[in-house]
Amino acid sequence: IKKHGKEVYRELFSEAQLLLPNSLYLRQLLLEADAPCKKVVLHRLGIKLEEFPFVDRTGRTGPLKIVAVGRFVEKKGFRYLLQALAAVESGIPLECEIIGDGPLMPELKALATQLGLGDTVRFMGWRNADEVAGAMVEADLFMAPSVTAEDGDMEGMPLVITEAMGTGLPVIGTRHSGIPEAIHDGENGIIVEEKDVEGLRNAIQYFSNSSHRLAAGVKSREIAESCFEAKKQAEALLDLFRGVLSDSLPSNLNQENT
Repeated sequence: IKKHGKEVYRELFSEAQLLLPNSLYLRQLLLEADAPCKKVVLHRLGIKLEEFPFVDRTGRTGPLKIVAVGRFVEKKGFRYLLQALAAVESGIPLECEIIGDGPLMPELKALATQLGLGDTVRFMGWRNADEVAGAMVEADLFMAPSVTAEDGDMEGMPLVITEAMGTGLPVIGTRHSGIPEAIHDGENGIIVEEKDVEGLRNAIQYFSNSSHRLAAGVKSREIAESCFEAKKQAEALLDLFRGVLSDSLPSNLNQENT
């Protein structure tokens, strides 16, 4: 739309029978682009919760273990995560794994060194899905400090957040795209503004308290089960397809042919 204007989607909006944004934020963008309201239906992307079982972290000791996952690009906001980690009170022991790869890797490694985070942050590189799930099991806290890039690039609704929630991790994220629809501020995590280093630091310090983490983690799992479970979302999608078919197929078409 920024390049070509609203007209770029006119044909799509006319021919499509359903438009399925996966967040309320994207739904609003579609409506602002003049998509027909009756065609726009919120549909969450589901995750297989059996692949992300709940982890009871009661009684864990040692440093607060933080994990973040994503490509090393501007919109992931890892620069602000590093700055927040460097600002955390010295009496709070931390370990942070950042999983992913991308063009900003050298720059972020240099920043971590500059900030004195050599013993705190580990850049894990690319990992497969099982390895990411394993890292979540070992973690105490998940962070998604996403920002809007200079060129306008944004997140949609990162599935990795809901996967982390499935394991019972509290989540710190930003008020960005659909993220606040998964992270319910003050319930299963904390939402801060984009690029708010102090807000990220304060949230990390809040979750250095194990009681706060455990309570938020239980809520994370509840939200994942109620809103993002793959089977529920698949059934909802099938119901939408059935509705389209029942409205568009000829009335004389028998059930066998359908």
